Amino acid sequence: MELKIYNQQGVFKTAVSPSDSDRHVKEVMNDNILNLSFTLYEYVELGVNDYVDFEGERFTLLELSLIHISEPTRRRGI
Repeated sequence: MELKIYNQQGVFKTAVSPSDSDRHVKEVMNDNILNLSFTLYEYVELGVNDYVDFEGERFTLLELSLIHISEPTRRRGI
């Protein structure tokens, strides 16, 4: 599955393929949360109010502190 990320004006930013560990948590009278993990091979700056549409619902990035960036693993050949 491919998800498209847009900025707050609706301009396309990038498309991502989420990992198998991603979750959509929807509870009655509680938060509706979409947790995504993906790898991009080029830098894409995400901002507050960027969004993705998933299963007919819009999920908006509310805080930049919710983004966790991992450094790529570098391996040396023997």
